[in-house]
Amino acid sequence: DALLRSQSINLEGYCSVPNMDLDTEAEGAGDVVESEGIWSYIEVIVRSSRFQMFMGCLIIANALVIGFETDRPEYLYWDFVENAFLVLFTTELALRMAVFQKMYFDKESPDFILNMFDLFVVALGAMDFLTHLTLGSMDSSSGSIAMLFRII
Repeated sequence: DALLRSQSINLEGYCSVPNMDLDTEAEGAGDVVESEGIWSYIEVIVRSSRFQMFMGCLIIANALVIGFETDRPEYLYWDFVENAFLVLFTTELALRMAVFQKMYFDKESPDFILNMFDLFVVALGAMDFLTHLTLGSMDSSSGSIAMLFRII
C-alpha cells in the first residue's frame, strides 16, 4: 500500500505517475480516478524500481539456467523451466506494452532500442516454443537460435 501512495515516479522525462491517493476523488486532470481500478495498480508496479530489479534478477536467473542447461542437458525439466521463463518474460512485455502504449514504440524514447530488442527476444522465444510444439520435442543439447539470443 505504501508503494501506491508514493510520490511521483518520473520516467525518463516522458511522463510521470501522479501521487496515487486512491481514497479521494480526482480533482485535476493529472490525478488518478478510482474507476481505473486494477490498471492503476499495474501501472505503478510496472514503473517501480522494485519491478525493474525483479526483472533484472529474472534475466540473471535465466542466464544461470542456460549455463546449467549447457552443462547438464540430461535434466528432464529444462523445457518446463524454459517455458516458465518465457511466460514470465512475455507477461512482463505485455504489461509494459499495455502501460506505455505508443510510448513503448516511440523512436524518440531513450529506451526504444532496448524495447525493440526485448520484443525481438521474446518473439523469438515464442517462435521457438511454437516450433517445438508443432514439430515435436527437439534435442535440447543441440540448442536453438532462441537460446542464443536469450544468452545475449
